[in-house]
Amino acid sequence: MNKTFHIRHGLRIGLRCSFMYNGEGLVGEGSLWELSESGWRATGHDRLTPGTEMSVYLALPDKGASRYVPIDAAIVRWSNEKEAGWEITKINADSRARIKDFLEQADDTEERDKPCAATVASNKWRY
Repeated sequence: MNKTFHIRHGLRIGLRCSFMYNGEGLVGEGSLWELSESGWRATGHDRLTPGTEMSVYLALPDKGASRYVPIDAAIVRWSNEKEAGWEITKINADSRARIKDFLEQADDTEERDKPCAATVASNKWRY
């Protein structure tokens, strides 16, 4: 089977942060492993089907504290068991700016690939 690959433009960093997703009858959480302005690679508690679209909250650190960044809609582009690649399809300007700032700060420091201080506490949807 032939796979089509797309060239990603922009910065992509390795990290370990929590996220939550909600939609299409699912509410779950997982861990981000890579993040870019257009999406992320993550593992989650559920097996997700490509094409599934949900609202998402990324728990990114902000000056030592975690802060959820709401994503209005993201779609699962590929999945392999509980690992999936997500693409942002709808996001407000504040959330986009927060992700961009986070990526730029992470690229300028030695913090890449280290665990985020942010973790998901089950059933605590604060942002």
